Amino acid sequence: GRKRDIDHRTDLFAYGILLYETLTGTHPFHQSGMTLADIQKAACEGKDHLVTTVFTSLPRHWQVLLRKLLSPRREDRPGDAAQVATLLRKFEATP
Repeated sequence: GRKRDIDHRTDLFAYGILLYETLTGTHPFHQSGMTLADIQKAACEGKDHLVTTVFTSLPRHWQVLLRKLLSPRREDRPGDAAQVATLLRKFEATP
């Protein structure tokens, strides 16, 4: 993207990375031996992190949220942090 493309949804993407790491113990885009260019390409185009066993073993609601937060298309991410907070509150009641 371009500098002008950076907005609050960029922060939601970063939050998605942290949440993915917290829930799975792995980074969604970085693997050993990758260059910075490889990581950037994986973040923009990759989908490997969505088919790993550790990801697919997460409860469905976490998978859905992470897919939204980590979408390379910012238009597909939640509109704001309040939407994410609302979803997380709903998760408290979900086993």
